[in-house]
Amino acid sequence: MATTVLVPYSIPSRGVAVPTALKLLMGRLRPYVDRVIAEPEAVEKIVDDMLKDYTTQILLVVASLEALHLPREEFVRVLEDLRRFVNELKSVGIDVEEAVDLLIEHDMWKHRQLIQNRSRYLEVYVKFFTEHPGEAQSYVRTYFAALLLFLAITKTKDLEKLRLLTEIFARYAEELEAYTATFDLMLSPVPEEERRVIGTASSPRELRRVLQHERVQTHD
Repeated sequence: MATTVLVPYSIPSRGVAVPTALKLLMGRLRPYVDRVIAEPEAVEKIVDDMLKDYTTQILLVVASLEALHLPREEFVRVLEDLRRFVNELKSVGIDVEEAVDLLIEHDMWKHRQLIQNRSRYLEVYVKFFTEHPGEAQSYVRTYFAALLLFLAITKTKDLEKLRLLTEIFARYAEELEAYTATFDLMLSPVPEEERRVIGTASSPRELRRVLQHERVQTHD
């Protein structure tokens, strides 16, 4: 998915009107979120089922387009509310701050690229999905698993369930961080010698390591 920017809109916000498609999408996702609450370890299977849902896919596309036109001031307000929610969880001993930051960073990075650097970003995105289909599938699963897990956290009051959801969410958010870094590196101008090594990477972490190594060598 090009962008979603769902995370800030997943919690109650003060005086912020949720865009229409995002509101419909959140409702459409609720059955999948409930399944994640019931069985957190099965999140990837639940994601696979969600991705077969045609209506959900259409709403994701429309919500992504809608998100591109949201004013900065609105993002600021909903992010403040998200911080409030994270702090409320901290008060009961549940710390999701780092994982939430990684998920927001990924969403907002994609959003920023589509606003500021659309052509190059889409070129990189398409290449990633066409040249690394297996890894692309893993990325989609990782992204939506992290998203559904976070949405599940926002809908759960049971502390034991929250702890389990938070633990699993943190794992997926960490994996998502590797994809954010990988896409960022791929978006930078790539010399010819680096193009040859990109295809040797077997995972986003490996790709990031290879690219970073090549660039260190270049600057030495």
